[in-house]
Amino acid sequence: DNLVLERGMRLFAKGLGHCRSLTSLDVGRNRMGPEGAVALAETIEVGTFKLRAFAAAENRLTDSAAACIVDALHRQKLLTSLDLRGNGLSDVCCESLAATLQHNVRLSRLDGGWSHIR
Repeated sequence: DNLVLERGMRLFAKGLGHCRSLTSLDVGRNRMGPEGAVALAETIEVGTFKLRAFAAAENRLTDSAAACIVDALHRQKLLTSLDLRGNGLSDVCCESLAATLQHNVRLSRLDGGWSHIR
C-alpha cells in the first residue's frame, strides 16, 4: 500500500534477488505497471528464495504483466497462497494461470476476485 510505481518496483525487484530467506512477498496496492511487473517476474524467476505466499493485489496489472508474474511463479514449488485480486484479469490470463499452476500441488489459497472472469 505504498503506491510504488514502475521505476520504484524495478529498483525493489533488483534488491530482492539477494534475499535468500524470503518466503512471503506482498506487493499489493501499488502501481507497479507493466515494466515493474516484468522486473519483479524476472527476479522471481532467477531468485534463490522459496516463496510460500505471493500477493500482488490491486496493482492494475495488464494481462501480459500478470502473465509474466504467473509464468515466473512456476519455479516456486512451495507456493501455498497466491493473491492477484483486484487486477481485472481476463479469461485468457486466468487460463494461463491455471496451466502454469496445475502442477503446483501445494497451492491451497488462490484469490482472483474482482477480475473480468466470465
